[in-house]
Amino acid sequence: MSIRSSIRRLSTITESMLEDLIKALEKKNLKVYDDVMRRDYDVNRLSLFILRRCHEVLEGDVDEGIRKNEIPDILLFARTIERIADHTKNIAANLKLGSYKKSEVKWLIKTGYLIRDLFKESTNAFFKKDMKRANE
Repeated sequence: MSIRSSIRRLSTITESMLEDLIKALEKKNLKVYDDVMRRDYDVNRLSLFILRRCHEVLEGDVDEGIRKNEIPDILLFARTIERIADHTKNIAANLKLGSYKKSEVKWLIKTGYLIRDLFKESTNAFFKKDMKRANE
């Protein structure tokens, strides 16, 4: 599995975690919260794989067509996505435990969609190598 495909997979899993968290809020489905929390494990494993693979590229053990000066950006991006997944897992765990007013749930859903859209925009910008847009 290549670094680029692993980063895309990492992004896809995290995006689906965000989307499912919103759906769980909308439908009050506690099982979905558990599924979101379980997927964080997959994100963590994939993140570690990317880290190891980047070290192999730097050491010259593998050639993935990635320049060595791209590695810091890739590692930072993977770490950021992994942290977003961690936060998504923690939010799911907290929402599963609590009861919230209808107005709070409505706000959480609206904010969740904004966060998901920002995540999509920034990851798409990263994959298109538009760093200015990604950083915005």
